[in-house]
Amino acid sequence: AGQSTWSSSPCRFYKCDAFEHPEETPPAILMDLMAKDLDLILELADEVGAPMEQAKQNRATVRAALAAGFSGHDLSAVAEFLRTRS
Repeated sequence: AGQSTWSSSPCRFYKCDAFEHPEETPPAILMDLMAKDLDLILELADEVGAPMEQAKQNRATVRAALAAGFSGHDLSAVAEFLRTRS
């Protein structure tokens, strides 16, 4: 009860095109900015002693995507990056 899933998320409806057709969708949230935001989130988490293991993994993934040439892409391009790794 009360669980949120991608299929019921409002985000799915406005980001769906970005995941399905990233080359045709203008960036809304740049991966570069997400990396900065994750750095700030984890800095604050460290200051208050809050464990944020998923955020650490997210930051590592975003950093790897940036290193692989995804700078300037919408955050949804992380899906494309992950597909290239498997």
